[in-house]
Amino acid sequence: MSRTAKVVSILIAATIILAQIYNLTVYGKVEQVDVIKPAMTSVYEYVTCSGTIYDGGEYAVYSQTPLYITSLEVSPGDTVNAGDIIAYYDSGLTFENYIRNAQTIVSEAFAPQVTDNYSSEVIDSLGLGQYFNTVSDTHISYFEYSENGSAIYAESAGVVDKLNLSPGEYTQINQPLYSVRDKSSFYAVGTVDESNYSKLVKGQKVTITGAAFPNDKAEGYIESISTSVSKQFSGTTSDSVVECIIRIDQPVDSNVPSGASVDMKIEVDCHDNSITVPYTSVLQDEKNNEYVLVYNNGTLEKRIIETDTELSTSVVVKSGLKSGEYIVLSPSEYISVNTAVKAVLAQ
Repeated sequence: MSRTAKVVSILIAATIILAQIYNLTVYGKVEQVDVIKPAMTSVYEYVTCSGTIYDGGEYAVYSQTPLYITSLEVSPGDTVNAGDIIAYYDSGLTFENYIRNAQTIVSEAFAPQVTDNYSSEVIDSLGLGQYFNTVSDTHISYFEYSENGSAIYAESAGVVDKLNLSPGEYTQINQPLYSVRDKSSFYAVGTVDESNYSKLVKGQKVTITGAAFPNDKAEGYIESISTSVSKQFSGTTSDSVVECIIRIDQPVDSNVPSGASVDMKIEVDCHDNSITVPYTSVLQDEKNNEYVLVYNNGTLEKRIIETDTELSTSVVVKSGLKSGEYIVLSPSEYISVNTAVKAVLAQ
């Protein structure tokens, strides 16, 4: 250091000392600063991803016989229990229509050797006995006669989704009479970037949000993780992702549509007893080192720190600071290292 530089440094130091003496003698006080103790908290690490939510699935009921519908007891969106009446149909008109269809089939097969008088034995011999009053999966019992007529009953609990029944019309054999969606259970499929694959473990907690339930959220856990990587395309680009199944372990609003897009936050790690300081306490010097001002026996000490995870209003200090030390909450331009200060614990 040159002689001139030494003189300048001495003058600066003397000026600071004289200013402090002046404050003490003229004003009888030193600079006052608000100080805090760094907080000790648990810091969670998350992996975020997109996904899709699904309900328990659809249960559809078909009829191999066109049924003449007389009235409906439910509408799409209604909640039903197993055994509830879905609709009524006219068994007489249904059977007459069946006979006409059977006669047409027989006539086309044997005309002109047969007449219009067909016995049940003839129909059964042609394999038509099972044509009437049967549905897929042999759910025959759910087409029963009641005092209000023949009824179609719900076979499972859920929310009515499709309803292909119109009063005054026959049903179509190539489409379901109705379908019920199971809204008692939900699950989601998340697509996690392959770079985060090693962080995933079965049982990790997952928080699910999305436009389908803007005022709520769902909680679940990772039930299974795919062992292969797949491509997720978006326009002309693609990402390598790993799918994981999220089991939702709480009730979900039945109005949430199956197949809706959701956002997921997976809790992959937790760091207990982490030191955190407010962003307002962290300064940066000319070498881009981050530091805080530590209060020590009436003076301030510059302490270089290494920061880690950024939180909403604070940052985790990885090294350079100990628990129990006091730091300046919001250093001002008038406060510098070695300044004589009076510490006030910030509220």
